[in-house]
Amino acid sequence: MRKITLAFGAICLLFTLNSSVVARASTPQPLWTGTNMAKLAEQAPIHWVSVAQIENSLLGTPTDGGRL
Repeated sequence: MRKITLAFGAICLLFTLNSSVVARASTPQPLWTGTNMAKLAEQAPIHWVSVAQIENSLLGTPTDGGRL
């Protein structure tokens, strides 16, 4: 029984290793026109916001967040 199991396992292994994978020779689609790696690597300016600015922007709004 052990020989049959080993033989079956070897056959299954041969069938799985026999299949080949074909890599496509294409390049990925561009994100959109005018974008390149240099532009993607640029750091955008950071707009820092303080707690006081958030509090001032929330003045006059409902305290429950506007839920009905």
